[in-house]
Amino acid sequence: MCDAEGAGAAVLVRGVEVVAGVDEVVARRGPARAGWMSGPGKVGAGLGLGPEWSGHPLFEPGGLELRFGPPPACIVRGPRVGIGYASPEDRAAPWRLADAAAKVVPRIVAPAAP
Repeated sequence: MCDAEGAGAAVLVRGVEVVAGVDEVVARRGPARAGWMSGPGKVGAGLGLGPEWSGHPLFEPGGLELRFGPPPACIVRGPRVGIGYASPEDRAAPWRLADAAAKVVPRIVAPAAP
């Protein structure tokens, strides 16, 4: 999930808040419930994403794309999870980010530094 050293080439989306297209997501994942769209597999299933989306450019129109929106008022961050094989420094790295105002916020409590 990376390019040359120092060049980020991917982002792992660990959870989403569904704000549009709820009926489509319900058809794929079933009724909304706690943890409904938490975890990369659930997000992929809910959004209908499979391996064929690998390498898809997110800044080009069509299909899945990133769009600019208002910046969050507060971003929270915390340590990475599920990487017990990594060094203690990498496990503790505060690279898990979320919008503090989102209805579904992962296990993060510390506000991110500005």
